[in-house]
Amino acid sequence: MSGSIINIKTEIDRLFKIEKEKTELYSYFTKHKDQQDDALLDLNRFDTNEKKFTYLRTFLKSNDFSSMKRDIAHIVKEELNHEIKKVRRILEESISSLSYSTLSDIGDLAQRCSKISFPLKLTASSKALEKFGAINNKLIIKDTHASPSLGTQKSDFIFIQKGSTVDLFNVVVVGKIKLRVGGRFNNTHIGQAISFGEKILQLQPKREFVYVVLTDCIIIEIFIVYRIDSAINSEIFTRYTYNHINSEYLAFAKEGENKGWKYLLVKCIGMGRTSVVYEGTFNEESVAVKMAKKAEYFSCLECERNALQELSDLKSPHIPKIILHNENTLVMTPLGVKIHNLQKEDINDIIKILESTHSLNYVHRDLRKYNFICDESGKIVVIDWGYCIKTDTDYDSSFAGALKCMPDEVLSSIIKKKKIFYSPKVDLVCLVRSFYLMLHRPSLTGVPFNKNDYDDISIQAQYILNFWKDCEKSDIWRNIYSAIDDLDYNRLIQELEKLF
Repeated sequence: MSGSIINIKTEIDRLFKIEKEKTELYSYFTKHKDQQDDALLDLNRFDTNEKKFTYLRTFLKSNDFSSMKRDIAHIVKEELNHEIKKVRRILEESISSLSYSTLSDIGDLAQRCSKISFPLKLTASSKALEKFGAINNKLIIKDTHASPSLGTQKSDFIFIQKGSTVDLFNVVVVGKIKLRVGGRFNNTHIGQAISFGEKILQLQPKREFVYVVLTDCIIIEIFIVYRIDSAINSEIFTRYTYNHINSEYLAFAKEGENKGWKYLLVKCIGMGRTSVVYEGTFNEESVAVKMAKKAEYFSCLECERNALQELSDLKSPHIPKIILHNENTLVMTPLGVKIHNLQKEDINDIIKILESTHSLNYVHRDLRKYNFICDESGKIVVIDWGYCIKTDTDYDSSFAGALKCMPDEVLSSIIKKKKIFYSPKVDLVCLVRSFYLMLHRPSLTGVPFNKNDYDDISIQAQYILNFWKDCEKSDIWRNIYSAIDDLDYNRLIQELEKLF
């Protein structure tokens, strides 16, 4: 028997009173000689008999996963509360930073990345912002099993600002608890943890990097995931890089004060394919802050910015106004709330504003329920102009918008893989069909969808085309489409108002 097992046996004899537990531990370390040195090293790190006893009990009935899980939970309760303070106090500084399926090669890449050391310092930009005063933004740890914080992906715990809600916007650090194999975390575990960090950066476009913690409640490893927007041959794309802090045992670190600054942003209120929308404040006024998820989507914000700046000449309360902007952000008013149905007065307001925008050669292309909001005075507002085009200058025939609201001509072009021609009629049909879906609430759950066929939407387009052929057969709907064909905005208002 090796020296390691003799020392462990001595500790087992000293700490355990129940013979059955002693026997199980003797047997375990005899069968698992490869774990003796690691176990002895870990055991010597604990400074009390109670901690050593708790640690050794994790090896009892190791094949019983539920028993192991309970023992690990006990360690978390006893150890994590105070020993995680080292990590917490260091990572609190990240609040001052601006802001898939798991692949094991992500973990391998992260293992081979540059290594950095404690302590993690504030960035130079955050220090400059401290002129606004020291703001003590403490971080707290939240268990996310009862309240998933990453949608379909669920981490084990997160760090968020104290007093804030557990949602995507507030996550500063994401953590995963895994058992080590052979004294280390494998690439799959690292890859899973890293993927959470990349997901956070996608959902928080303002954040430049995020911390990822991987631990078994004895050893802790920390990765920093950076977002880097790059351009090659005039094409902008987003990639991720990693830095890695050497494995350390959980231990209390020295005291330190933590500072940061208050955000313009308040909370996340919506997510789309290309952007995230937040509620914010500017000059004590509520605003909508729209940020591109990735550099590839900057062009959508540029398109929306250009359109809204030109449409501002209409001085309409039904079109958003830009307050501030840069290449990846739009700050707009009004903030508004989502709607579930259109009111009679909304019909007149929407069609009149479409008539005005069409006169300037703009076609929205994405009129649907989710792109109508109501401001605090009750006025309807048409939002999300990122896919709009100018019919006199833009010749982009690619598809954009909600498939289920598209007119038959667009659906047929998609099915036949022909060029799509956008005209003001597209907006009017999208409005009418969105209104129909809100009014009758038909089930469209039968729309076939296979993520592997996402680029080829002809099957879905055929299903939608068949759906609309079976609907809208009454005289009133025929009159509505007749008004659209004639581009008679006033008659369209009159026909739609008959439905109220």
